[in-house]
Amino acid sequence: MGSPEEFFGRVPRALDAVRPEQLSGLAYWRAAWGTRQSVAAVILAVALLPAYAAVAGWPHDPATLVVLGVLSALGALVGASYLPSRGAPAATSPCAAGPLLLLAGTFILLGRGPVTFTGVLFTGLLAVPALLLRAFGPTTCPS
Repeated sequence: MGSPEEFFGRVPRALDAVRPEQLSGLAYWRAAWGTRQSVAAVILAVALLPAYAAVAGWPHDPATLVVLGVLSALGALVGASYLPSRGAPAATSPCAAGPLLLLAGTFILLGRGPVTFTGVLFTGLLAVPALLLRAFGPTTCPS
């Protein structure tokens, strides 16, 4: 057999088997987020605000409208995160539907009864886990 260098020199190796570690969290989104996602987020935010306000019965309280604006911005970020990066194929999975279901839940909660500032605030907190799932789940849950 000889020396270990000779032995390991003859052992076949699969060089493509070791891939670089996938990015996750904020590093992934810095690499994946582009102009098309930013434009989609702005369009979605502008579309979601009147939709949330209509479901909530067009509240007159400015603080409630501000919370609805933040909720629409969070929902827009979640929605825009589903756009694939340029050159990447679109991928879907049942796991990726979770954040969208949470956003659908915000519409359901807003339409259930009289809208108060506290109720809208707690409904808005439902968008936070949706955003966190999209921000930190891309390596475990495709698109």
